[in-house]
Amino acid sequence: QSFRWNRVEDAYYGVVEGRLLRISVHDGGHQQGMTLWVESSRSEAPEVLTEFLYHYLDLSRELPPLLASIDVDAYIHRAIEKFWGMRILNQELWETIASFI
Repeated sequence: QSFRWNRVEDAYYGVVEGRLLRISVHDGGHQQGMTLWVESSRSEAPEVLTEFLYHYLDLSRELPPLLASIDVDAYIHRAIEKFWGMRILNQELWETIASFI
């Protein structure tokens, strides 16, 4: 769970490691598909922000093998289908602990 994100109209806003982030999805049409668009309050090189987001959103993890290994019954199967694309966030330790208190 993550309590630091709020949906406002067509975007999600959150504060992560001192950054105010605005994340939205843009439809580039049939040729380009969907694109994740991120704006940050920090002035940093795009490569730095990209590396940070890959880590925070755990985008380098291959989900299909992981999901296949837990897809053991109809209940889990329905959950996987309904929430496809949900990610496990690499949150700061205090944020993870606070989420469960």
